[in-house]
Amino acid sequence: MSQAAKKTDGRGKKPTKAQVQKVADSASLTTVELKECTFGVDKGLLQELGGRLNIRVDVNTKLVSVEPDAFLVEATTEILHKDAAEKSVSPLNAKLVWTVVYTLSEPVEREAVFAFMRGNTMVHVWPYTREFVQSMTTRMGMPPLILPLLVLGRPLPTGSTPE
Repeated sequence: MSQAAKKTDGRGKKPTKAQVQKVADSASLTTVELKECTFGVDKGLLQELGGRLNIRVDVNTKLVSVEPDAFLVEATTEILHKDAAEKSVSPLNAKLVWTVVYTLSEPVEREAVFAFMRGNTMVHVWPYTREFVQSMTTRMGMPPLILPLLVLGRPLPTGSTPE
């Protein structure tokens, strides 16, 4: 098995900007699939809060495999109500796990793939996450929860549902 085909957690030497740019130039997003979803709403608790949610969004990406012609990433988004007084109970719990596949037009260094993934995969998956959350909250009889835009260079979005 070649170095590029081995599974990686991205540890190793730090890639150069040119190596990461080579991944960006070579990679094409080919698949975004919802692998796992848990989505729960406690309407009674939501009503006690006056229908307002102060959300916290946690994201994580994991490089699952790298092959000479493709790499696979698992992207997880968790959305919870952020309330210092009620840490043990949340009116909204959502967890989405996406499988993201990129094809490569040429082999690249695995450390560069890891750096590319950390800087790009959540940006690629975020529109799917926003649409899914808005759709699910509406289907559950809630006002649509519209997640904020993901803006590069800013902290992860947090927001509130409309009153």
